[in-house]
Amino acid sequence: MGAPGMYYAEVLAAKLLAYRELPASHPLRETVRQNVRAALAWDALVALPTGRLRDRVQIAGQTVEGQSPELRDGITVGIAGNRWTPEGGRGKGITSDDAHSGILAWALDWQPRATRGPGQVRGTMAGLLKVKRYSDPTPPEPWGLTAEERETLRATVNGDVEAARTVSEKYLWGTKPARPPQHPDPWSFRLRRTRDGVESIFFGPWPNPNKPARSVTQVLTDGTWLGLQPSVDKSSPAAGYHVEIREGQIYASSSQSNGEHSIPELGGDLLWEVSVVGQEISFTSSGARVDRKSVV
Repeated sequence: MGAPGMYYAEVLAAKLLAYRELPASHPLRETVRQNVRAALAWDALVALPTGRLRDRVQIAGQTVEGQSPELRDGITVGIAGNRWTPEGGRGKGITSDDAHSGILAWALDWQPRATRGPGQVRGTMAGLLKVKRYSDPTPPEPWGLTAEERETLRATVNGDVEAARTVSEKYLWGTKPARPPQHPDPWSFRLRRTRDGVESIFFGPWPNPNKPARSVTQVLTDGTWLGLQPSVDKSSPAAGYHVEIREGQIYASSSQSNGEHSIPELGGDLLWEVSVVGQEISFTSSGARVDRKSVV
C-alpha cells in the first residue's frame, strides 16, 4: 500500500512512467498496467463520494483531531496498513497526508475535484500526465485504464455492488505479495462498505519496526475520517502487533501501545465486504445490519 504521502505517489508515478515508455509488445507492459489498476481498485473499494472534512484518530490511546480545508475532493479513501507519522498533518490540519484520495479522484476524473491536490500528487503526477493543474481532466489511458474499467471503478465509488464485485474479482491482481519479507504469515485485510461509510482493517503482520501501523480507517458519509493506531512513530509496532474484533469493537495493540485500544466497527446496512489474506481474495455482499456499538 505504501504511505499515504510521497511513497505512494512516487511509486505509482514510476509505474505509470514504465507503462508509458515500455513498447506495446513488451511482456511487462500489461503486468505494470494491471498492477496500477489493482492499486486504484483497492482504493475504490474503500472510497466514498464525499470530501474529507474532519479527522479524528486514536494514536496510542490519545485522540487527535483536525480539519482539512485543502482535501475536499469529491472522493475520500479510507485505507489501513499505511505507515506515516500521523501527528501534525504537514500543517494542513489533518492527521495524515492523503495522496490516495487525490490520486483516485484524478485517475477517475472525478468531479468536483479540488483546485489544488496534495503536494506530492501535483509535483509527481502533473508532468507525467502532461497537464498544468490538478483540476485539469485526464483521459483513462495514461492511468493504464480502459474507458470501461474507469466507469466500473467510478460505479464502485458510487456504491454499485455489482461493480464492486467486478473490481474485487477481476481488478485486484498483484495488490500484495503473499506475505511480508521473512515472515511466515500472510498479510490480512478486511475492506467493508455499508450505507454509513467505508472501513479498512489491517490485521497484520506488520514488518517495519520503525513505522506506526494504521490498524483501522473509517470514512463516514458526513465526511468524518476516523482512525485507530496502537503506537506512535519509531516505537517498534512490529513487536506484538495484534488486531481482533470482539462484540462489535475492533481492538489493536502492540508492544508499545500501553494496552489495547479500540474503535467500534462501522455500522449501517452492509453493501460489500472484501477479505484479503495473502493472495486469497473473497467478496461477499449482504443486506444484513451491522450495528455500531458506540462512537469514538
